[in-house]
Amino acid sequence: MNTYDKMTADKKFPVTFFNYCPMGSPGGRPESVQDWVDAGITLGRSPGFREGDNADEMRAILDACAEADIQMILVDERCSVGKHCTEGDDGLKRGMEAALKDFGEHPALFGFDIGDEPSNTVIPHAFRTTAIHREMAPHLTGFSNLGPYQPGTAEWMGRRSFRGFLDDYCEFGNPQFLCFDIYSQMEKTDWAIGNYFRCLKMYSEAAKRANIPWWVTLLSVGHYKYLCPDEDAFRWQISTAVAHGAQGLAWFFLYMRNPHGNYRVPPIDEHWERTETYEWLSRTQRCFNSMQAGLLTQLKHHQVWHVGKSYGGFTPDIDSEFVKEVKCDYPVIVSEFFDPEGRPYVMVVNNTFTESGQVIITWHGDPKAHHVTWDGTEHEHRKYFDDDWPENPATSTGPWLCPGQMEIFRVDYEGDNKPKGYPEHRPE
Repeated sequence: MNTYDKMTADKKFPVTFFNYCPMGSPGGRPESVQDWVDAGITLGRSPGFREGDNADEMRAILDACAEADIQMILVDERCSVGKHCTEGDDGLKRGMEAALKDFGEHPALFGFDIGDEPSNTVIPHAFRTTAIHREMAPHLTGFSNLGPYQPGTAEWMGRRSFRGFLDDYCEFGNPQFLCFDIYSQMEKTDWAIGNYFRCLKMYSEAAKRANIPWWVTLLSVGHYKYLCPDEDAFRWQISTAVAHGAQGLAWFFLYMRNPHGNYRVPPIDEHWERTETYEWLSRTQRCFNSMQAGLLTQLKHHQVWHVGKSYGGFTPDIDSEFVKEVKCDYPVIVSEFFDPEGRPYVMVVNNTFTESGQVIITWHGDPKAHHVTWDGTEHEHRKYFDDDWPENPATSTGPWLCPGQMEIFRVDYEGDNKPKGYPEHRPE
C-alpha cells in the first residue's frame, strides 16, 4: 500500500497547496504546519530543499506533520524534472537515492515533488522523472502538476493535441494520478467559466481512459486579471471540482510570493499575517473536510449534468436511473456517484457565485433520500411538499443552496421501486 492508497483507506481527502517559502522562513519551519492544519490542509508541502541543505531541519518539519497527523509533499531539487533535464536518468536516480536515504522512511512523507507545467522540450523529461519516481519509490506518491487546457494550448506546448499529451503522460510517465491547475474561473466571465469546465472535462476524461484519479489546483490569491476569491468563490471552486470527479485539491497559494508582483490578498500576506482570504479558505475547506470529503474518497464518479446553463461541453439533459427532473431558478450541477457496494449517491451544486435559492429534485420511483451531513453522517431528508400540487405522487427533495453550495444524497430504493439491476447498476 503506497501513501496515497493509505490516505484513501483512512478516508482522508488530499488537500495541499503550493509553497514558495525558503527553509527557515515563517512558511518553511516546523511551526508553519499549524498554518496548514488551520487552513484545512491534509497534505502539507515543504519549502524547497537543495543539495547541501540541513536535512535535520526538513526532518523537523516532517516530524511536525506527523504530530499533526498529516503527510507532506517534499520539494527536493535532487528529485525534480530539472535534475533530469541537466543530468538525465543517472543523475536523477542518484538524486533520488540520496533523498530517499535522507527522508524516504519518514512516516509523514507522502512523496517528492516532480515539477510544474512541463512544455516543449521539458515534456519527455517530465515523463521519465514521473516514471523513475514510481520505479524507485513505489511506497511513496510522486506529485506533478500539469498546465491548464484550452483550445490552442497543445500548439504552444509543442504537441499536436492536448489529449495526446495526457495519454502519453499516463502511458510513459505512469503517474498515480493526474493533477493540473486552472484559474480562469476567477475571471468570472462566461467564456472564462466555460474554459474552466472545458479543462475539467479534458482532464477527467483522460484520467478515466487511464483508470487513475485526478486532482486540480484551484486559486486562492488574486493576480494578473484573476479576481481575489471570497468565501462564496472558495465554496464554488471546491464544489464544482468534486462534482466532476476530482479526488484531490491543491491551492495556489498559501504564503505571499517574493517578489509579489500584482499578487494580492493571499491567505497569508507579505507581513506573515493571516488575511480575510485565509479565514474564508479555512472555513470552506474545513467544512468540506468535515461533511463530504471522507465519503468522496470512497465513491466513484459516474456522470454529471449542467442544468439551467451548461458550460465546457457538459450536457444539460439528465439521463439518469435515479433523477427524473431538477427545477431551479439558477444553474445547478447534478452528479451521480456509486459506493463500493453499488449504492447510488447524487450530488447537487449551486453553479453560481451569487445566487441563493431552493432546488427541487424529483426522483424516479419512490426512494428514500439520505442526506449527508456533518461528520459524514446520513439522515433521511424530509420529502418536498408541493404547495401548488399537494396530491403530487412524485417523490421530491428540496434543499436550499447558497452560492457554490453542494449537497449529497444517498438514494435508497426498496421493493418494486428498484431500478433494473439495482444495486449492481454501477460503472465498471
